[in-house]
Amino acid sequence: MPNTSPAEAIDQVPLTFSDWTPRHTEDPLHKDLSAVARIGDCLFLACDETASVERLRRLDDGSFGDHQQFSLDALVRLPAGAEGEMDIEGLCAADGFLWVVGSHSGKRSKPKRNENDRAQALQNMEEIEREPNRSFLGRIPLIEE
Repeated sequence: MPNTSPAEAIDQVPLTFSDWTPRHTEDPLHKDLSAVARIGDCLFLACDETASVERLRRLDDGSFGDHQQFSLDALVRLPAGAEGEMDIEGLCAADGFLWVVGSHSGKRSKPKRNENDRAQALQNMEEIEREPNRSFLGRIPLIEE
């Protein structure tokens, strides 16, 4: 039996996304993934900077591709609409539904490395912004094609 620790990669599976258009972030989609759920031959993934779910299908070679994006505002009512950040942190498939959960956290500024005024940096962190889409919990019916 191989010696595998939680931090040790066992295997890798290639993921191919067809839509690399940046959304609310400068990073490409694949660098901002925050949640994944597998349902049969499909992977559902979410980026914490968007209000969408990405679907990849398992291909004959074992990789995942055939990327399709689903904008959540087309499927459910989002409090701040599609432009509001959701900070999706969880996906779960159960009983024919894909559950989506936002972080439910407030947003605050992060101190910058070159910021010399520590008191100002701490004061900036005291300001907490509430974004309604972050408090989202919803389910989407899964329909087999």
